[in-house]
Amino acid sequence: MKNTKLLVLKPRISTNALLGILFFLMMGDYLLTYVGMHTLGIVEEANTLMIWLMVLPFKKGFIIRTFTSLIPLYLFKFAESHKDSYICKKILFIPLSIQLVPYIGHALWVFSYFTV
Repeated sequence: MKNTKLLVLKPRISTNALLGILFFLMMGDYLLTYVGMHTLGIVEEANTLMIWLMVLPFKKGFIIRTFTSLIPLYLFKFAESHKDSYICKKILFIPLSIQLVPYIGHALWVFSYFTV
């Protein structure tokens, strides 16, 4: 039998960097949605679980969103300390890719707002 080696590409980015990117994506989503709703009045919150956060004053909502964004990050760090960090990095690409979906919507409303 022929000896074949399996090519495995391992990401060279640290878990902390991925968690930082995820945190800033979540916070940026909150800021863009809040500005679009309250300042410009052209978007609505699409996530029914987050509507309650958008009706709060900005400072309260920002603080709560910061804490709710940090919870999954701490859970990932806890999981990484008990499992292989390579597996945790692969798992992190799921919420990172999901978090890009709202940015497509934000890009559409920002583009439509500034082209009108």
